[in-house]
Amino acid sequence: MTALIIVCSVIFALFLIGSIRAHLILRAGENFDIYVKVLFINLRVFTTKKAPPPDPELDLPPKKTKKKREKQKKKKSGKESSGKKMGIADILDMVKHVVFIVFKKLKKYLRVRVHDFYICVASSDAATTAIMFGAVCGSCSLIFELLESAMDFKTDENAKIGACCDYLSDKTRADINVDISITVGQTLKLLLAAAWTAALKFMTSRKKEKLPDKKDSVKNKDKNNNSVAEPPERNDLYVGKNSGENSGC
Repeated sequence: MTALIIVCSVIFALFLIGSIRAHLILRAGENFDIYVKVLFINLRVFTTKKAPPPDPELDLPPKKTKKKREKQKKKKSGKESSGKKMGIADILDMVKHVVFIVFKKLKKYLRVRVHDFYICVASSDAATTAIMFGAVCGSCSLIFELLESAMDFKTDENAKIGACCDYLSDKTRADINVDISITVGQTLKLLLAAAWTAALKFMTSRKKEKLPDKKDSVKNKDKNNNSVAEPPERNDLYVGKNSGENSGC
């Protein structure tokens, strides 16, 4: 009886562990952030937000030589050139890239919840605003096609979904909040399936290495047949003609 209780408790514990969900949360506003959440643990794994510069009054740097100053100037110039603020098109490209990678092989097991997906395009020029609005609409449609391909896809009742143009403003606003989750049991199932297919491929490759190739055996047979049915050489023909002439004489 005690053994049965232990077995049932182990099965129940495995069931509880397998039903735990791992969440991948995509948020975009002024910056683009990626969070990974498991139970009460919420970690930000990626962000485009810049770290604030250190306060010079707190930590005074030591005296620097000319070489160090030149190196720091080069680093600062590189950071200024590459540290421009990301536009809405860049943020949408990153969202599309992440969603495509996640959905490539896991869309059958994913649960998607769209809490908000609203973008208001604006710029100082009306023509550029219209061009940006067309690009944003195309990217949003591709992202939603990928999200809707999941087995469990839902949007909140009060979710803001859409895109608009604001010709009176100069700043583009975005409010994106997408939650993609998968259970621990489903991930283990995928890992076991991948390991099984890899083992089968390994076994078949080993069998192919041991067995001789069919093409080589066919080539050897053709060579043997050709060697049996080879035509006589010219000297043999010449000898045969001479022997016939002598017999006629």
